[in-house]
Amino acid sequence: MKIFILVTFLIFLVIISVTDFKTRMIYDKILIPFVAAGIFFDASGLLVPIDAAIFYAGGGFFLMFAIFKISRGGLGGGDVKFCAALGFWLGEKIFEAIFFSSILAAIFALLAAIKFRDLKFELPFGPFLAASALINFF
Repeated sequence: MKIFILVTFLIFLVIISVTDFKTRMIYDKILIPFVAAGIFFDASGLLVPIDAAIFYAGGGFFLMFAIFKISRGGLGGGDVKFCAALGFWLGEKIFEAIFFSSILAAIFALLAAIKFRDLKFELPFGPFLAASALINFF
């Protein structure tokens, strides 16, 4: 069953990452089944206790919503909802995932700015969240 959960998680992360990279959007039609799967596994006792999962989903949402408001367009609403969804899958590790994805994105942005000598480019945050979430899943 653990392999099935991992494969499900990985499939969603790949779809979300590729979509965000190509379109700069994380769509609800992907996030809703991702949340539903996380809740199903939580309710089955296979991931995070459901009450904790709800707490951490809310915590991930509110942390990213604060960053969303502060960044004034530097972060999208899909990223906020993606963090809430990840809370159902990661539990308390959602905060580590947000922290490490921010570091990964900052390093990548710095390297891209140096290489392209341009500070005005859009960097999708979803793939960094997905990579960090996968690492934190283990």
